Amino acid sequence: MSKKFYQGRGKFEVWPEVTGFSPMAISYDDVLIVPQSETSLSSRAEADTSCRIGPFQLDIPIISAPMDTISSEEVVRKMHEAGALGVLPRGDIEENLNICERLAEDSVQAVFAIGLKDAINTAKKLKERGARMLLLDVAHGGMKKVIETAVRIKEETGLDLIVGNVATFEAVEKYAKYGIEYIRVGIGSGSVCTTRIVTGVGIPQLSAVLDTSEVEGVKVIADGGVKNTGDFVKALAAGAQYVMMGSAFAECIEKPKGNIYRGQASASYMKDNGSAIGRFRAPEGCEVYVEPRYTIKEVIDMYSGGLRSAMSYVGAHNLQEFYEKSAFVHISGSVQVENTPHFVYKSTARQESKQQAVPAYVKNGE
Repeated sequence: MSKKFYQGRGKFEVWPEVTGFSPMAISYDDVLIVPQSETSLSSRAEADTSCRIGPFQLDIPIISAPMDTISSEEVVRKMHEAGALGVLPRGDIEENLNICERLAEDSVQAVFAIGLKDAINTAKKLKERGARMLLLDVAHGGMKKVIETAVRIKEETGLDLIVGNVATFEAVEKYAKYGIEYIRVGIGSGSVCTTRIVTGVGIPQLSAVLDTSEVEGVKVIADGGVKNTGDFVKALAAGAQYVMMGSAFAECIEKPKGNIYRGQASASYMKDNGSAIGRFRAPEGCEVYVEPRYTIKEVIDMYSGGLRSAMSYVGAHNLQEFYEKSAFVHISGSVQVENTPHFVYKSTARQESKQQAVPAYVKNGE
């Protein structure tokens, strides 16, 4: 049984019927995955992390976020080579159509993001150029207009479609009724997103994944809140079939726009793309400086290693088994500190203490 929470002495409760905390108030830092006993997996190499999404076969369930400082034609190609899936972000339509044609000619697995504006025509044009899967990329996927547009795209193009973002059971259920299979889940949990601060709107990300993955007939793409490989693993254990990430690739040398990493609703993005900031719209993202130092393959390999190791602790041979066998334990703030390599901090504190104990005249070489 999935979505279990360990209560001690071999007893479990099943989410959302859990005691001691609110089932809708938890994020990745609030839980750990329980190691299982007498597992049959003898090697990490036996763990199968492959999956299928729409027409594509992946080696690992990772999707790049459709951000202009994260994904590009080169990044999509590198993601494909690494066994993951890249999303080309919204941009100049003609340029994206040309990129789509080039990727299709090279049989590169790719998703193409489109907005609500002229969505049907854009979807048809992308299909003509070889697109096989689209992402209807909208901040609030719960709007009636988004649902109606998604249904029309499916009906008029027949392409596989991802829609989002949403964060609740009810919102996902609406899409399920219309046969929309792939749902992007996460509101306000992105690493450079300020939606929760600016608007006060959002759902804790782990709770959102647990909630939305309860809807039958859909596959959840957990989007946002991943700070490390452990968070990625927890998303899959909670019921997500795939995880979309931006910050994981923010320091990759192949990323576009060099040292800049920004949210798609940041003031600088809005300025560069002609969106007016004023009475009717406020920025909901920020911009940070990064130093590219990794390759996309190195990042994918790191996440693959973390997932395989987690699967060995649980005794899961594949991703479905990992979900079914995983159980969480709810933790306290002190455990969150215990989770970290605390000797590093302890050693640093010792050094700082020694420095403070040295007289000033000795420090200054007098």
